[in-house]
Amino acid sequence: MCDGCGQLASAEHIAKRLRRLEWATRHRPLHIQTVLLGAAAPSEDTEFLYAPDGGLAGEAGLLAEAAGLAPADCPKDQLHAAFQRAGFFAIHVLECPFESRGAKSLASLLAERVPFAMTRIRRSLRPKRVALTSPLLDAFLDQVTAQLVGFEIITNDGRAFRLHSAGDRAESGLLRRRLKAEAT
Repeated sequence: MCDGCGQLASAEHIAKRLRRLEWATRHRPLHIQTVLLGAAAPSEDTEFLYAPDGGLAGEAGLLAEAAGLAPADCPKDQLHAAFQRAGFFAIHVLECPFESRGAKSLASLLAERVPFAMTRIRRSLRPKRVALTSPLLDAFLDQVTAQLVGFEIITNDGRAFRLHSAGDRAESGLLRRRLKAEAT
């Protein structure tokens, strides 16, 4: 079992998880202002914000836009540095992509892993704010709120922001405006 997602794991699965963990750790801010919490890590590296190579497709581009960064305007290493300086840190409840070949459903894996993610946020990350960025987390909003007492939880009128595909640009802009408003 993978300790990052609770799924049955091959050696390749573990190697990919460790690689993503290394990428994210390299860009973790010293003082985290805002955790952008998604449900499951994207399956493609181009959609994983902290991947060093490639573009910023899907979720990665939307997260950068929500942070007020223009992904097309600078090289990826500069974008990572700006994201880090601004105090943003993107994490997922499931640190690995969901693999449907397992015996568990995505919903059951999320239900098992949400408490672990909340503990990590409270004890290790300790941000000022947590913004939910996946509609799959809507079902866990009450649990997240109860476990993160004292942290500001940012939602889109009681639901998570939808930052999954290029069609979610409006949600990314809305999150950016909410983050700016909360910072002032």
